[in-house]
Amino acid sequence: MKGYDSAPLHAGQYCYGLDLRKTPAPAGFSLEYILYFYKAYQSAGIADKFFSRASWFDLLMGTNQVRLDILGGKTEEEIRSRWTKELEAYRQMRKKYLIY
Repeated sequence: MKGYDSAPLHAGQYCYGLDLRKTPAPAGFSLEYILYFYKAYQSAGIADKFFSRASWFDLLMGTNQVRLDILGGKTEEEIRSRWTKELEAYRQMRKKYLIY
């Protein structure tokens, strides 16, 4: 393809991360990796750099509460429990719109 450079972007550089090629994908939405890497940033003393675009993360999540809970050290279960009531209310409301 013209204009496409097939050379690896970080050739010869050690890149940190997780090799997920043999890891099964989570069954649904999960904060596991976000929490894992936030803790890694904390351990490295650079937690303040993790949410480099906080407003973008908040927009994707639909709220700033998830980010604030992560910064507050809450577990995934504690974070999820915050939206349980709203999620159930949404499920009840949407029932009247389901066709099948």
